[in-house]
Amino acid sequence: MTKIINLTLVIVFFLTFNLNTAFAAPPSLAAQSGLVMDAQNGQVLYQKNGDLKLDPASTTKILTGIIALEETDLDDSVTVSKNAVGVEGTAIGLQKGEELPMRSLMYALLLSSANDAAVAIAEHIGGSVDNFAKLMNEKAKQLGAQNSHFVNPHGLTVPGHKTTARDLAVIARYAMKNEKFREIVATINKEIKRGVPAETDPQTWAYNHNRLLGEYDDAIGIKTGYTTPAKQCIVGGARRGDRELIAVVLKSPTSNSRYADAMALLDYGFNQFESKTLVEEGKIITRLDVPDGTKKVLVEAQDSFIYDFPVSDQSDVTQKIKPVSDFSAPVKKGDVVGKLQLFQANKQLGQVNLIALEDVRRKLTHHWWFWPSVAAVTLLVLRFWARARRRRRRFMFSTRRRR
Repeated sequence: MTKIINLTLVIVFFLTFNLNTAFAAPPSLAAQSGLVMDAQNGQVLYQKNGDLKLDPASTTKILTGIIALEETDLDDSVTVSKNAVGVEGTAIGLQKGEELPMRSLMYALLLSSANDAAVAIAEHIGGSVDNFAKLMNEKAKQLGAQNSHFVNPHGLTVPGHKTTARDLAVIARYAMKNEKFREIVATINKEIKRGVPAETDPQTWAYNHNRLLGEYDDAIGIKTGYTTPAKQCIVGGARRGDRELIAVVLKSPTSNSRYADAMALLDYGFNQFESKTLVEEGKIITRLDVPDGTKKVLVEAQDSFIYDFPVSDQSDVTQKIKPVSDFSAPVKKGDVVGKLQLFQANKQLGQVNLIALEDVRRKLTHHWWFWPSVAAVTLLVLRFWARARRRRRRFMFSTRRRR
């Protein structure tokens, strides 16, 4: 049974707060589902029906966009098929046989929310919408979005195309780690190249539908959505100081209410929580006893661990070390030898891997061959001693006879 070693050190974090200010109540949302997440550590600060499966509408395009950025080059030339022409809903009027750069399609997708651009991207990468949907579902599962299923790249309502606020936050958090994605979704408007004659008067500008960029000072993107069944949706990102949050609003009744919901969630996350670094990457934690080892092993934290506490909270955070199962020598530098677990009261906040900073050899006495070798050497010594004793006796006997 794995032994849990309690550290004698208790780290106490005194969070700065105003004693006269009570912790504010969570926002009252008009939306059926909403959530706010810390983008740095993935911690959910508040959720309302965060795991309820709903229609995502065009917030689907977040996943389409990040797959496109990872699977193609923005300078790739894309040829528009018949299937992409005339897709219902918002579009930029792509024409069959038109050739245009992936860059133009990405801005059309994430700013103008163009459904025809979504189909063109999907066919270019997957060969068909169905094949691209398979890539979407594989990517979603890889990211940990376990309660989602995507059928198309644009989010138009079809049976089985569902996600949750939590899953959308997970996907958005991942997408926003891509610098090109961040740049696109933060753009207000963008002129795009088209592959049709100018006299056909093609749409050459993409305009961002996300009003947060003009109405919320800290906004950094990312994507709105609307269909009649889905109602008003938004995934909104904001950065204040060194903190970044993601708010998700699904099925809000009006356009105004979705923005009000998103702003309320972001304000709640920024104003009512503060981030504390409980463990720093590379920090030396302790010297850990190594069963059968010649010495203790020095260990460090593999990653940082950051946690968001309510601003009115004085948090006593305790640490425990849990070695890996069957932990014993030999240990190699770089091995994961255990986990540093962090607790507040009886609640586990999280854990980080502990990495060995040095090699530790196995004790000589714990090698399988040690005792047989000792026995063999002992036997040889005894035999040598017995033979020497017999020779000495013979010598003494012969000496007495000569006398």
